[in-house]
Amino acid sequence: MKSVDLYAQVRFAVQIEGVSRREAARRFGIDPRTVAKMLAFSVPPGYRRSRPPARPKLDPYLGIIDRILEEDKSHPAKQHHTAKEALHRWLC
Repeated sequence: MKSVDLYAQVRFAVQIEGVSRREAARRFGIDPRTVAKMLAFSVPPGYRRSRPPARPKLDPYLGIIDRILEEDKSHPAKQHHTAKEALHRWLC
């Protein structure tokens, strides 16, 4: 992401000094489309998600996994389930 200082320099060069967008892109070493975006927004718009984050595949089974882990707390450390054992217990 470009800094706010670069935004200000590009906007100043194009709007105040009268430099063309193409020349500003060359001067600051950025793409002309980036210059157009910088002129469209007075400050960097920040990150925006295009879609909501995907839910984890284990989401439907978290209750079962949590129950197995809670039961393991009452057992000695050597008797706790490994991931492989928990999966085997869950599948059977």
